[in-house]
Amino acid sequence: MAALRDLIGFAQRKTQQSRRVLFENINDLFLSSDGRLSDRERALMVEILGRLVHEMEMQVRRALAARLAQMETAPRELLLLLANDDAAVAQPILRSSRLLSDPDLIEIVKHRSQEHLLAIALRAPRSAEVAEAIVDHGDDRVLEQLLKNPDA
Repeated sequence: MAALRDLIGFAQRKTQQSRRVLFENINDLFLSSDGRLSDRERALMVEILGRLVHEMEMQVRRALAARLAQMETAPRELLLLLANDDAAVAQPILRSSRLLSDPDLIEIVKHRSQEHLLAIALRAPRSAEVAEAIVDHGDDRVLEQLLKNPDA
């Protein structure tokens, strides 16, 4: 109970440092592999992290994205949020996460930066539909990387 009060206190302070501590604590609790959270609690954590993620420093968002990119059970909503973030944050998810669907990737290709497209072009494997979307929207640098990718 004291830990919960501490987390609420960090949330109420609204300083960058207190939000970072709150985010890291929720992140550790939420992403732990020992199954401490029920499905309902996990859904609440996705909502909380989704609200906090854009208030966090780039370095914290990048670390979270790198961690989520390697997980087989990461929440799709949070992956999508980070995949549509700044390209430096999105890159590990776009290159590695197997939880994003082809329609997810195609939407990102259509609406995000060339840096986002570059990360998807480097992805292995990738479907013909995603590759076609990259061809339609990518610049020369992205298309060159797509062609260099042995899985293209």
